[in-house]
Amino acid sequence: MKHYVSYVVQGPKNHTHHGEVVDLKGPPYNYTHDPEMPFVMEWSERKQKELAPDQHLVVMNVFKI
Repeated sequence: MKHYVSYVVQGPKNHTHHGEVVDLKGPPYNYTHDPEMPFVMEWSERKQKELAPDQHLVVMNVFKI
């Protein structure tokens, strides 16, 4: 399923706002419109590893699209 993830990258002196459309794998069926948070957390952990050691990723919003 496709999700829009809005997040902030915090550095030692500033922060920047970002947003991405990501394809998160989830169960083949779902009865709610809520995003699957374990898959969002896995994505955020992978994204955090791409950042510099002094930067931190903060997920702000997640929407299914």
